[in-house]
Amino acid sequence: MLAVAASVLSDTRAAVAEIVAQLHDAEPALVLVFHSPEHDGAVVAAAVDEAFPDATTAGCSSTGEMGPMGLTDGGISAFAIGGAARAAARIIQDEAAFVFSQSQSLLGSLAAGIGRERGELGANRHVVLSFCDGLSNAEENVAASLSLAAPELPMVGGSAADDLKLVETSVFLNGTCHRASSLVLLVEPGVPFRHFAIHNFVATERRVVVTSSDARRLESLDGWPATRVYAELVDLEPEALEADPMLPSALDVAFGIRAGSELFLRSPMKADGNELLMHGPVYEGDVLRVMRGDRLVEGTSEAFQAQVQAMSDAGHTPAGLLLFNCGGRLNQAKRAGEVEGLASAMSPVPAAGFSTYGEQFGPLLVNHTVTGVLFGTGEAGRGDVGPA
Repeated sequence: MLAVAASVLSDTRAAVAEIVAQLHDAEPALVLVFHSPEHDGAVVAAAVDEAFPDATTAGCSSTGEMGPMGLTDGGISAFAIGGAARAAARIIQDEAAFVFSQSQSLLGSLAAGIGRERGELGANRHVVLSFCDGLSNAEENVAASLSLAAPELPMVGGSAADDLKLVETSVFLNGTCHRASSLVLLVEPGVPFRHFAIHNFVATERRVVVTSSDARRLESLDGWPATRVYAELVDLEPEALEADPMLPSALDVAFGIRAGSELFLRSPMKADGNELLMHGPVYEGDVLRVMRGDRLVEGTSEAFQAQVQAMSDAGHTPAGLLLFNCGGRLNQAKRAGEVEGLASAMSPVPAAGFSTYGEQFGPLLVNHTVTGVLFGTGEAGRGDVGPA
């Protein structure tokens, strides 16, 4: 059984109690909770674990929440799955030092945690969820290492956030809160599922070359200061970015990086003098395609409806969505007055999740994207898992 919940109460214990009341009938095996940093992560962790002692309880801090109340700020949202579901999770303390050999050991430990051998794990029955520290500048290291160790397993997730304070994020597992850490879960839902990545950007003919960069700090493009080039791309004076440093996170111009035949997004978070602080890394010599947003609400709705239809075509009833939505998409919707429309577009079935500092999809850290898992009803393992 799947259930979603939300609360916008400011008192943390009261908010968790409201969440618990909405989830209790699901008799969950896994409870995922996402909370604003306005709520104390340690209090959330302890209260959720106390309410569901027989479940795996986990979650992280956010930059906006999503649930049955739509897209909210300062609240708590939750997703629970019961029935035959199994889940196991582990904490990673140092993302930058996480290497392939550790990911192999981690996956073996997670498999044992759900009563499986490593060789029993399969794409139609298991999914890896990752909640990395969005301020570590190393989320892609975790995603790449895990995907290299288990390329057959779908992997999605979102980077823990702190409401754009850019100070500290947190994750929690089974009652214990961890600061500046990451969380990885292996889930056997026991029902059919599809994982996906959706964005509303289209490629232009314009390309720019990264001529100076320190991973997340983009210093120059085509030999010019990065903010100057970006201001020209969005048809603004550079002074506009100086006046509103967070403006780039809400605009509809991003950069595409190629992975195979697909373009995935790298988007700016903040202007800092002549430099752009990026949500994901870019490196000197990278050739970036300029991407422009197109129909945020309408495009998102069409993409989600396609996911729902694909599950229906496979003979299953879509039942719930677990979502990791880019904070930039949320900011863009706020500036355009489309928050309610975006929330509706992303919830053709009951949905819950959070807005992030970066989204994981397979081996990649992506930006200005919503990733997630659509769960259905019926028998699992009939080949209906797949990306968008």
